[in-house]
Amino acid sequence: MQVAIIIAMIWALLISGYTFSFSAFVGLISLVGIVVNNAIILVDYTNKLITRGMTLKEAIIRAGETRFTPIVLTSLTTIGGLLPLTLRGGTMWAPLGWTIIGGLFVSTFLSLIIVPVLYQVFTKDERRN
Repeated sequence: MQVAIIIAMIWALLISGYTFSFSAFVGLISLVGIVVNNAIILVDYTNKLITRGMTLKEAIIRAGETRFTPIVLTSLTTIGGLLPLTLRGGTMWAPLGWTIIGGLFVSTFLSLIIVPVLYQVFTKDERRN
């Protein structure tokens, strides 16, 4: 998933006409923190549902349905908050903004698809349906 995020970051920088710089690197570090937070939200809620007695499949589906809106809204508010900085920040701040915005577009949907799939693949559950 990190490879896809880096590719999205590079595409965002290419499309916007900026090069990889120190501020873009800081944006990449920030982006990784946001992506990890999204994955933690999904996995933590899935674990809570499993301890409440749900099967693995039911818990993954319910966690995806319940946490979809908070994850998407977090990403959209971050993108919206970065737009003024990105559009008017000049050569110092624009690469940081484009890095985070490009990575968030891809990582939001990947974390909602890949994290549940990997969770199901790597989790052993005797009650699996």
